[in-house]
Amino acid sequence: MKHSPLEITLQDKFLVLHGSSTEAAGAVLRGSVILRLKEAVKLRSLVLKLRGKVDVKWSSAAGPKPDVYHIKKTVLSSSLTILEPQEHFHTLPAGETKYEFEFPFNGDLPETVHTDQGHIYYTLKAVAERSFLLRNIIAKKDVLVKRFSSINNVEDIEPITLMRIFNSDAACHVFVPKKAYGMGETFPIKFKLNPFMDNIHVTRVSCRLTQKVSYGSPNTDKVRSVKQWREIASEQLEGNQLILPVKIPTQGIFFHACDTDYIRTEHEMALKIDFDVNGKQEIGYIRFPFTVAAESSDEFFDVLPPYVPYSSNRMSLVLSPSAGNPCTVEQVENELPSYENIFEIESSPMVFPIKN
Repeated sequence: MKHSPLEITLQDKFLVLHGSSTEAAGAVLRGSVILRLKEAVKLRSLVLKLRGKVDVKWSSAAGPKPDVYHIKKTVLSSSLTILEPQEHFHTLPAGETKYEFEFPFNGDLPETVHTDQGHIYYTLKAVAERSFLLRNIIAKKDVLVKRFSSINNVEDIEPITLMRIFNSDAACHVFVPKKAYGMGETFPIKFKLNPFMDNIHVTRVSCRLTQKVSYGSPNTDKVRSVKQWREIASEQLEGNQLILPVKIPTQGIFFHACDTDYIRTEHEMALKIDFDVNGKQEIGYIRFPFTVAAESSDEFFDVLPPYVPYSSNRMSLVLSPSAGNPCTVEQVENELPSYENIFEIESSPMVFPIKN
């Protein structure tokens, strides 16, 4: 594979929006556009473009000929001219030339989401324009945007303590250290049985994770929800107590929780408890809401520095000293909650039914 002399690098591996769309102050995407040249090159211009797009496709309901809806929308479109087009070409010397950049992100922008039927994603594209006889130099970079819980949202970091009575025969106690964990994380669920009689005991405790993904168009009834579940842990119980290690899968049907205008993902956890009552097998369930976070729980609840408002100029550019003079630069029907003010610069959502 031929190595490109043009590269986009980012300061951080992902951009964090801290809090819900109505409370997140915003963030700044920082990085560099780097040219590594074996010899001097003449450029007509150098431009960096940032785009955020939504592409969601879903059917109205199951059936032989359901309506199919498709939303394609640009939620963010910004451009930064690093080298202005001019009458004479810009001559860049051999070696490395670095241009640092910043793009502000509004707090109400949707985070990056990838599911089976929809995507919300951000990309950077740098174009170094050359003469008409030479091919332009192009570099692309995906930008991962994650939304973390607000530091004011103590619900996700408080432990879950539950007690359920099974057929007036026994009390089941459940303890979970936190409500939210990231994909790939392992955590303990503590289970304890207090029988009210001698002829009842628990043979097995299993953990199920249920996910509901809703697809829809804002302010319309064109919404579809799909529910799926998987058993992610199971152990036999010897005695009346058990610590069940549970790991959130990193692959398969599960996605991190999100709440955008177009895709919403929610989770619920359930303990399936197998009882033996007088030699007869019975089953009970204990269900509770759960959050599959976009990152590990330690990072998810980190306190971020306050956002510093920027001037009316939506973007800024800083050149390195070596760059010369600076330039200006179950299938469930449900309504999907929407943001009041989704950040929008160009295009409006296109929603249209397609008959199969």
